[in-house]
Amino acid sequence: MKYTYNDYIKFVLDPKNKDKTCEWVKLTVKRHVKDLKKKNFKYYFSDAHAQRAIEFFSFLRHFEGKFKGDIFIPEPWQQFIIACVYGWLKKSNDKRRFPIAYEEVARKNGKSTQLGAEGLYLLTADGEPGAQIYTAATKYKQAAIIHSVSTKMVQESPLLRNHISIFKYNLSIDQTYSKYEPLGADSNTEDGLNVHGFLVDEYHAHKTNELYNIGRSAMGAREQPLVRIITTAGFDKNRPCYTEHHEYTKDILLGRIKDDNYFGIIYTLDIEDDWADEKTWIKANPNLGVSVSLEDMRIQFNKAINSPTEQNEFLTKRLNIWTQATTRWIEEKTYLKCNQKFNYDLLDDYECYGGLDASSAQDITAWVLCFPPQKEIENYILKCYFFLPEYNIREKSRQDKVPYEQWAEEGHIILTPGRTVDYAFLEKQILDDAKKYRLKQFSYDRYNVNDLITRILDRGIDGVEFSQGTSSISAPAKDFEKKILDNNLIDGGGPVLPWMVSCTEVKVDASGQIKPVKPDRSKSGKRIDGVIAAIMALDRAVVGEDAEIIHDDPGIMFI
Repeated sequence: MKYTYNDYIKFVLDPKNKDKTCEWVKLTVKRHVKDLKKKNFKYYFSDAHAQRAIEFFSFLRHFEGKFKGDIFIPEPWQQFIIACVYGWLKKSNDKRRFPIAYEEVARKNGKSTQLGAEGLYLLTADGEPGAQIYTAATKYKQAAIIHSVSTKMVQESPLLRNHISIFKYNLSIDQTYSKYEPLGADSNTEDGLNVHGFLVDEYHAHKTNELYNIGRSAMGAREQPLVRIITTAGFDKNRPCYTEHHEYTKDILLGRIKDDNYFGIIYTLDIEDDWADEKTWIKANPNLGVSVSLEDMRIQFNKAINSPTEQNEFLTKRLNIWTQATTRWIEEKTYLKCNQKFNYDLLDDYECYGGLDASSAQDITAWVLCFPPQKEIENYILKCYFFLPEYNIREKSRQDKVPYEQWAEEGHIILTPGRTVDYAFLEKQILDDAKKYRLKQFSYDRYNVNDLITRILDRGIDGVEFSQGTSSISAPAKDFEKKILDNNLIDGGGPVLPWMVSCTEVKVDASGQIKPVKPDRSKSGKRIDGVIAAIMALDRAVVGEDAEIIHDDPGIMFI
């Protein structure tokens, strides 16, 4: 049986299915139905135009996975969106009602395929001579991802191959002087654009609305241009995707704002839903059981239950829930399993790696050794040293509400004379450790300790500079977290590192990379230097001294 967009409308409005879609989807469907019944409305719905757009998909073929070679038949929920975007017209000129169409849905629900297919429709079948279609992203390479989807669809379709010329990053139709290309904020090709279709993928990643505004402003000469946005939720509610589209869509659907020329639909959980209940997942994943695997969702959920970082990722990308950029990282009770006493005398002459993080000279400086599994040792073992100036230590303990003085008396912190950390103590400790153990290599950030690093390197100790930028620290930080969750890390039983772990939050960027950060500066007494040093040391121990460090471009996301 062939299901249509009208069947989807009935499905959403049927009280028996109230737990299958969120309130925002219901409101979008109700808006459509209400508009159909309006008298003296400036717009009308053309089933013929809606069907024409939907049936265009039958010329396309899937090009990968289990559906490769099959005709691309949009699911009923996709048909509803296509019908609304391409079926609603103006009575005054029979042109498209919605110049902007915003869709928010969780990952793996066919966003790239649908956006690529709509790009081809706008290029070939929208009745626009000299059409210029662009996929838009913050980076040209990202924009090329959706364009490549369209290119592969053309290659798989005998009919489209006969009409569309394929070049690298260009699809064109000579007869109508139309073209379809990727466009990035870094393209430097914005001048002279005359846009008919502007396809924006993963708009949550855009820090500004600059590229969006370029596309909108280049549509003035077109009769029925379209900005088509399909995105997942993101980690930053201050970005234009959230402030200018997510919230705007909600305001329209709630009747707070009247805008008959803006279409928006959001697939997510309702506020009262328990995200751990898998029965709610279909609300954010209308393609559950089609392109979204329930088994895969369960695997990702099990990871999220045990990891705040993975939880943020699961909520945002798999359940389409906007989260904050900064979140708590590792639960204290989880980390304390690693906080075990250890006899370091067993490690004499063992191979180890180091990590050095020096904060301002008045605060804690951390030097951490990491011993990888070897001989009788099965876990990664950390040995931590913390250096703090002794000046006014009692007042500092009171002010920060941290027992520095007690920890110093118990040997967990090394106090150095004076108002600032005396790096001579740190230098001696590093040299002593290099003699006692087989210190293969250490990671460092030269900030604050450039002269010290130079002296240590001159003594023949091998060191690698470690950038603490997000793209460099994300993978090592995630590995640090994994070792903790797997109970594959022992820190020796002191109180300082567990306290620092409890202080640490993580900032998550648009591509899911993480960076450990201190909480808000207004909260005094929070330190994470030992966590950073431990991550650096563990990273060296895991990859080994001869491994090449790869720095990913944080602006390029691979979907």
